[in-house]
Amino acid sequence: MSSYSEKLRDPRWQRMRLTVMGRDDFACRACRTTTATLNVHHSHYRKSAAPWDYAPEHLVTLCEPCHLVAEERRERILKATAEPAVQLAVLHLALLLAGRSQAFAPGFRKVLEALLRAMQAELAARQALRSGGGLQALEESMLETRRHLAAIHADLLSK
Repeated sequence: MSSYSEKLRDPRWQRMRLTVMGRDDFACRACRTTTATLNVHHSHYRKSAAPWDYAPEHLVTLCEPCHLVAEERRERILKATAEPAVQLAVLHLALLLAGRSQAFAPGFRKVLEALLRAMQAELAARQALRSGGGLQALEESMLETRRHLAAIHADLLSK
């Protein structure tokens, strides 16, 4: 089995790389520079897939600085989704409700609904990431979950 760096020297990757860069007019799609060293960025990765096994629409030309930012962003998002942040937020809401005994019964249903929506959003986001939806779909799903939980939290605090 060849290493990833060896795969990047493969003629099949070199052809795909040139195709993507040509489509992008040999310019960074983020900052439009044409003078920096250019890389081809994968919007997502699939286990066991070779670099050239991706459709061109899942590849984008980025300069080295923008590519570094994109990779750091991907790592932050993947790390955040690996942590039980959504579950902790819902637990916080449940604890808040438990402290307000008169609001516990009706609020408990809201917390369960929030947990269900958060779990569904996280599952959808992870599936989108795995199926090539990319980081944007994951970010949108995470933001929607946060907005929903914040709205429930604000509603409970107002009672």
